[in-house]
Amino acid sequence: MYEREENPLKVTEADLVVGLASFMEADNIDYPTRQADEGIGKYFGDKSAVIINCDNASPDGTEQVFLGTDTKTPKIYISTPPDTPGKGYNFENMFRKLIELKQWNSALTTLTKCLPPSISDSWLSYQKEAYFLRSEIYKTLKQPMLAIDDLSTILRADPADRPALLARAKLYQDQLQGRLAKDDYEHACILGSAEACEQLP
Repeated sequence: MYEREENPLKVTEADLVVGLASFMEADNIDYPTRQADEGIGKYFGDKSAVIINCDNASPDGTEQVFLGTDTKTPKIYISTPPDTPGKGYNFENMFRKLIELKQWNSALTTLTKCLPPSISDSWLSYQKEAYFLRSEIYKTLKQPMLAIDDLSTILRADPADRPALLARAKLYQDQLQGRLAKDDYEHACILGSAEACEQLP
């Protein structure tokens, strides 16, 4: 859950990202930040890099200590809203930022760690957004069948999810699976998607 971001050097892309999740770490956050900076300088000096702290709106000054730590590597601080505990929110903010920085493989790894290898139907509705995001990454990485699998997982939990129907229809269309694409477009059209209706003869 995203609240705000501090990006003093306006970093928009990076070859390497180091992520630090935190809550109430004002007394400790400077150490891993300095260690990350030293490691980047020593082993990846030829790469553009950024250190990102994803924090649960710590009231103890974690943000100020992190941003105030002297580093050569640029830093970004991302916070959840106040009173939003849970490392899962930090992971969510991290993979969203990785996508923004076009770190597709890193984002995929982070997101996959957040999703269990198997999940009961009763929990699927809580994970739909994560599956949709992962399908977008698979699509970008030119792995359409894996993207279709994730969208099908969403639709198993919610057959009326129009964005998932549209996204899957487009992937089926790209894969020259016209009958399956038409089925999804028809379903989305019935549910009120003008975009889907426009794709039908």
